[in-house]
Amino acid sequence: MPFWIQSSLSKYSNLTPYSILSGLGKVLFMPLFFCEEAEAHLYLRHLNYQNQLSMKKHYALCSLAALAIGIFLIQCSSAPTESKKENVTSEIKPLYGGFSSAELYGEHLVTICACNDCHTPKKMTDHGPEPDSSLWLSGHPASMPAPAVDRKDMAERGLAVTDFLTAWVGPWGTTYAPNITGDETGIGMWSEQQFINCIREGKLKGLSRPLLPPMPWQFYKAMTDDELKAIFAYLKSTKPIKNIAPAYEPPTSASAM
Repeated sequence: MPFWIQSSLSKYSNLTPYSILSGLGKVLFMPLFFCEEAEAHLYLRHLNYQNQLSMKKHYALCSLAALAIGIFLIQCSSAPTESKKENVTSEIKPLYGGFSSAELYGEHLVTICACNDCHTPKKMTDHGPEPDSSLWLSGHPASMPAPAVDRKDMAERGLAVTDFLTAWVGPWGTTYAPNITGDETGIGMWSEQQFINCIREGKLKGLSRPLLPPMPWQFYKAMTDDELKAIFAYLKSTKPIKNIAPAYEPPTSASAM
């Protein structure tokens, strides 16, 4: 037998049946071992993926919950503001002092300013003189005389005398409440600006003679333009009544009567 064969066989001369079987077992079952290890590795990766997926779902649910809470808190915090805005809006009054028209607002102002006390003729009732609604704001009747008093004595004593409030006798002379209805004998021919000037400056139409007692224009001039415009609008809308009140009589002529 050649030498190289003998030397090769001598390497395996110490092999026993057990070692041969053991070697064969490793060769045969090694693939199974690697398969099991690979399967275990895949299973661990699957568990890791499931854990990551579960964490992502958890984070997503937490994010949605946080978003819902945030929206709820924003709505709660904005609700009082919206309510406050609604209150502010409801407190803002419309034009004409809360009335639906300038005429109604003017009527209200004429009433609380007691314009009827002097500019509306009176009728006697069981409760004393009351405004005659048929002669509303038409001024001192042209045919009615002034109070029957000694005008010179009244002027010297510094007294002011009236009977039905539409005519007054005093140191300034004798004044008669004018017609302020929408008739041309009243203020029907006046402009809005003339009326405003009259009250602001205390002059008839803002141009001629001064307004005399008992007309309290010194207080009425504090009215706003909107208030004066509303009064003028109402007076222009009243029933026109023809009546030319007597002209003002100065103290000299009054005392000579």
